[in-house]
Amino acid sequence: MELFRRDKTHLIFKLDSMEKDLLVETVNLFPVTTENTQSVSKTGDPDELEENQALLDEAMAAHKQESKDWIKGILHNSTRLKFYQDAYHLWLRVEEIEPLLQILNDVRVGSWIQLGCPENVSELNMAEVSTDNARYAWAMEVSGAFEAFFLSTLNER
Repeated sequence: MELFRRDKTHLIFKLDSMEKDLLVETVNLFPVTTENTQSVSKTGDPDELEENQALLDEAMAAHKQESKDWIKGILHNSTRLKFYQDAYHLWLRVEEIEPLLQILNDVRVGSWIQLGCPENVSELNMAEVSTDNARYAWAMEVSGAFEAFFLSTLNER
């Protein structure tokens, strides 16, 4: 995967077929974090806190659905992701990198949580990886690699 072209407002990435498939499969896992792990507050009126927590949970769920619809719209839009000559070209506006990073981060962190929050992921014991959680092991690694790549493109001028 490489940054093929960049101007002030747009980025075009060049992906081979395997990279395109990995990106699509990875973002298709979103959202991995299904529960809201953020609480409104730990102090205050319990009834008010419960109501406010329900509002926060509802807003977070709506935001995740909007993000899922957004990324699927990009990856299934033939003008945004298309095969041209020898590779796939992914066309994004500069401001779309942040929501893409948020989606990839949800997949990475959610996968880490699904794996039991291992302390040292680089030493993840393969004996702990089973048919039930293997997709989370690869999703954590692949989404992290995509995050690192997209972050590096933000620093290129």
